[in-house]
Amino acid sequence: MIVDLKSTPHKTPRLIVEGGLVTLIQLTANS
Repeated sequence: MIVDLKSTPHKTPRLIVEGGLVTLIQLTANS
């Protein structure tokens, strides 16, 4: 996922949080 920090600064924290959640879910599913 590519995040444009200049155009969407207010969306960046949410994208980071959601990306982290997806990663945790995938790791849990794979383990």
